[in-house]
Amino acid sequence: MELDADFDISTLPDLPITFEMQLPEEMNAEVVELFEIMHQEVEGFDEMLLHAVTSINNDQTLPVPSTTSVETVDFQAQHNQEPAPVQDSDNTSKRFKNLDKETLLEIEQNQYSASTKKNTKWGVGVFNAWCSERLASTLDFQTVSVDCLNSSLRQFYAEAQPQNISKRALKMPEEHAQEYHKNSLKNVRAALNRHLKDIGRGIDIVRDSEFKAANSMLSAKLKFNLRNGLSRPTQHHPIITTPELLKIKM
Repeated sequence: MELDADFDISTLPDLPITFEMQLPEEMNAEVVELFEIMHQEVEGFDEMLLHAVTSINNDQTLPVPSTTSVETVDFQAQHNQEPAPVQDSDNTSKRFKNLDKETLLEIEQNQYSASTKKNTKWGVGVFNAWCSERLASTLDFQTVSVDCLNSSLRQFYAEAQPQNISKRALKMPEEHAQEYHKNSLKNVRAALNRHLKDIGRGIDIVRDSEFKAANSMLSAKLKFNLRNGLSRPTQHHPIITTPELLKIKM
């Protein structure tokens, strides 16, 4: 925007001055943004800019009011400042609890019932006993690789066998006594999966595709036992008769 050197700004009518700023394309984006902010937020910015252009054309030095700079800096600080969190001094009005680490750990450790904890300990013990006998050492669940665990589980599912077979044979046919019930093998797998979750391994030996080989072996083992008469039938509770149902309703 250029004005004649002899242009007198006082001759302008007492009306709001509006014009469109045409800034150089190579001008820094931050400077352009600052111009736009000042144009919108600083009162009288149009008049100041027009006066500056007139003064430059007349080779005059324009004194920049310090208040304008301060106001601009203050506005930028307010514009970029993130909202502060609401401070509530009255703890009784808060909706949510503020639990410490010890309480959180206690909640996690008590998510299982006593029977589930016992079952987890039993399942891990069965697998560790197999590792000690067949691998001559137990696996460290914290550091064992997924591939190694998958390979070990695949072999374990095929070779797992109960203790005290002769004692079990007194209660059931000998061929059944030599094999775990299908639910027992699945319980061992579930126990190992819970243990891995509890120690924070972040792997799932039931659903993760990396354990497809191990789970395929477990499925094949259960089908093999069933097909060869080695699978002990599941003992169901006796059916409740109609007279007994009527007694319950009464």
